[in-house]
Amino acid sequence: MTSDRPTVLLIDDDRDVLDVLDEFVRTLGYTTVKAMTGAAGVTAARTDPPPDVVLLDITMPGALNGVQVLHAIKAHHPDLPVIMVTASVDLDVARGTLRAGAMDYVTKPVQFARLSEVLIAAMVLSGKTPPA
Repeated sequence: MTSDRPTVLLIDDDRDVLDVLDEFVRTLGYTTVKAMTGAAGVTAARTDPPPDVVLLDITMPGALNGVQVLHAIKAHHPDLPVIMVTASVDLDVARGTLRAGAMDYVTKPVQFARLSEVLIAAMVLSGKTPPA
């Protein structure tokens, strides 16, 4: 079953955060795809069609951290909006992801009103219609 709702790819190694983001994003009217590792996120971003927006945790253990995942996604889909999610108090890292191609970032704990606005902006900037 295909959906005409926009798809948000959620990439975070923390299952609790992933579940909260998933529930919130779905209440906004988006379809979601979840990945708990950077490698799984890169694979999910390379689907055809790709997701409409990516929410990507900056700090993840494993072979690929969030910044490396951002680079891999942008190499394959340069126009795909990626929103970074960080608990880091080091906002220089988050700002660095903007220079690397991220559209924006949100901090944890996530302010849902801001996340909703950033998702809408990502859809509009990519020429797509956000869910009603």
